[in-house]
Amino acid sequence: MIAVSQGRLQDRRPLSIIDIGSNSIRLVVYEGLARSPSLLFNEKMLAGLGRGIVSTGKLDPEAVTRSMEEFRRFRALSDQAGAEHIYVLATAAAREAVNGPDFIHRAEEVLKTEIRVLTGRQEAYYSALGVISGFHPANGIAGDLGGGSLELIDINREAIGDGITLPLGGLRLQDMAKNSLVQAQKIARQELARAKLLKGAQGRVFYAVGGTWRNLARLHMEMTNYPLGIMHHYEISADSAQTFLR
Repeated sequence: MIAVSQGRLQDRRPLSIIDIGSNSIRLVVYEGLARSPSLLFNEKMLAGLGRGIVSTGKLDPEAVTRSMEEFRRFRALSDQAGAEHIYVLATAAAREAVNGPDFIHRAEEVLKTEIRVLTGRQEAYYSALGVISGFHPANGIAGDLGGGSLELIDINREAIGDGITLPLGGLRLQDMAKNSLVQAQKIARQELARAKLLKGAQGRVFYAVGGTWRNLARLHMEMTNYPLGIMHHYEISADSAQTFLR
């Protein structure tokens, strides 16, 4: 179905997006292309593809098996929803693992569609587009934290700066630090010191993108007895965040 909104055509045919991350894999089915698309279905599974990748250089074998089973299900759900197109994106773990290309090939056969493996800069860029779509006017730094990496990028209204990627995803950091919190803090400080774009971030907003941030925000909402259950646009001051994290 094609709908007309404010003189412009909007494609209301359902479409699916699958995000293959280092920790989770998510399927979202939208009711067509629009400025603010309606969500028909949203589900994720914690695969843990990037677990141990620093030590082994490979995607976790059990996670690969679980992922293929989930891909079959996601394909069936997309077909059932009437999605005419499935867009599949893969990020840090798939692009860095030695067996990443084989995993992508197998996944493409199951999903029956091409998979686009994003670079770190592309990840940051798409995160920025999401922030611009959801916040107006956007002005600050977007930080997309996944299981394998942290992407940072500067946003000023419609202007998007150069993004960077740091090896600070939860699974990767745990692996690099060998489960030592002290070592993880040291690694995080060293990596963040390389992020020159953060020097221009004082007094601006940090847009937290990704499940790790959402889980922290959910805990903060519980601890402060926040009256609403809506996560999007939830705000935490810097001082409050530091106290909470301690």
